[in-house]
Amino acid sequence: MKYRLPSYLNENEIEEMLKHAQENERNYLILSLMWRCGLRVSEVCSLKEKDIFWDDNIIKIEQSKGNKDRYVPITDDLLNQIKKYLTDIKNKKTRSEYLFPITRVRVFQIVKMYAEKSGLNYKNIHPHTFRHSFAVHFLKRGGNLRALQKILGHSDLATTQKYLDLTLSDIKDEYYMVWNK
Repeated sequence: MKYRLPSYLNENEIEEMLKHAQENERNYLILSLMWRCGLRVSEVCSLKEKDIFWDDNIIKIEQSKGNKDRYVPITDDLLNQIKKYLTDIKNKKTRSEYLFPITRVRVFQIVKMYAEKSGLNYKNIHPHTFRHSFAVHFLKRGGNLRALQKILGHSDLATTQKYLDLTLSDIKDEYYMVWNK
C-alpha cells in the first residue's frame, strides 16, 4: 500500500485564512504559530509566556511528542504580535499561565470556521494541515531537511522526508504542465 502524503495549503490559501482571522487577535496568532513555526495544536494550546525567549527569537516546546523538549525559531514580526496580544489581555481577570487558554477541539472549530470564510470548506482542513503546510513551504523556499526535522521535533529523518516527497510531487506536476501543452 502506498503511503498517503499529507495534505497542505498553498500560500494564497493560508494568507486568505489569516486575512479572515485578523478579526480576532488570539485566533490569528494561533493560526500563525501553526503556520510560521510548524507547531502542533497541542503545543499551541500548552504554550506559556515563560516558554518564549524574547531576545533569542526562540520558543521552547516542553515535552512535545516523544517526551522531549525542543526549540523552535520565531520571526520578529510574530514575536511583536505576541507582545501586543499579551499587552492587550494583561488586565483581563481571567489571565492564565497559558498564552491561549483554549482546547484542541476549539482550535479545530476555529480552523474550520476560517476555512469556510475563505471558501476552502471543500478541503479537509484541520489544525495539522498548517503544520504540513509549514513543512512543505519551508522546503520549497530552500530550507534544509535536517533543520526541518529539528524544528518539527521528528526523531527519525524518514518522517520528515515525506514532505520532500510532497514537494517532488509538486515539481512533477509543474513539469507535466509545461511539457504536456
